[in-house]
Amino acid sequence: MIAKTWLKTAKIKDVGAYFAVSDAAKEIGTWSSRLQVTSRGYMLGYNDLRDPSVSGFFRFLARVGDNGMKMQIVKIRF
Repeated sequence: MIAKTWLKTAKIKDVGAYFAVSDAAKEIGTWSSRLQVTSRGYMLGYNDLRDPSVSGFFRFLARVGDNGMKMQIVKIRF
């Protein structure tokens, strides 16, 4: 579902694996000092929800998903 929706919309390509973490920088960043770990909200991090074309209901769902359910997209640079 992620690959068909937000990754495509955000123009993110070549995602090789999906996994779950609570605190990406803390959990993955300790693997190696050469890793650069960043994360953004799954819905709020890549799209401007202030755009008038975005419905209030979608804004609500985005906040629930990103804040309540802790949904995120993690980027790891090697």
